[in-house]
Amino acid sequence: MKNQLVRLLAVLLLNAAAGAAEASVSPSLADRIARADSAYRSLPISLSAYNSAVLEICKELETVRLSEFESSLKGLGVSFESPKVGLPLRHVEVPAPGSNTSAADAGVPIVAGYDTRGAPLYPPEGLFVDATAVYDRVAGRPRFSLRYKASVVMLNGRTYKLAVDPTGASDHLKLRAKRLAKSGFAGMIRPLSMSRKPQIYLLDPYDPNKTPLLMVHGLQSTPVAFAALVNALRSDPVIRAKYQTWQFY
Repeated sequence: MKNQLVRLLAVLLLNAAAGAAEASVSPSLADRIARADSAYRSLPISLSAYNSAVLEICKELETVRLSEFESSLKGLGVSFESPKVGLPLRHVEVPAPGSNTSAADAGVPIVAGYDTRGAPLYPPEGLFVDATAVYDRVAGRPRFSLRYKASVVMLNGRTYKLAVDPTGASDHLKLRAKRLAKSGFAGMIRPLSMSRKPQIYLLDPYDPNKTPLLMVHGLQSTPVAFAALVNALRSDPVIRAKYQTWQFY
């Protein structure tokens, strides 16, 4: 009787562990792509389902190395495109949903982070740009891309306004520049001891067709003090289209 109870308990524990493992398994990238493709083919009826499916792909991208993600897409026959800004793309993050998008917008707003170790004109924390992730087909071939400096997109023969979060990149940079934000007073009383020397930083990929807006902070301050102003300017589509933000430290 005792042995039977032990065996029964072991079976129950194994079943419970198997159920927990099954519940924790996330959909594979192939499943996510298949759902996005199905929703894409059903547009314009399934825009909400399309955006949800693209979001699931973005969540996958957040958790793996970019090279691994691109290789996995290639294995599925899906091409990958990202903004060409002359710097290595380091990571992609999905910011918290903002108030700048509507249910009629297509795609998922993301923040693309670029490695600036070889580009001293950009902040050492990285260059961050607001882009939009979309899934589509080109000549019948599936493609997952990150769109930058675009306002509309053609999906399944219909034009949609792209969802974009113009404050995500600035918020991301502010989060990474907490140490710099606290250095204003020390920089004022001991300027020669600061590891970061005076210079101009570009917060946007350099564009010869856009007018620079140069921000110069005051004493006992840093460029991080302009974070709210940068967000306000980037939230205006006209300003965002015509100007680029530079900051002097």
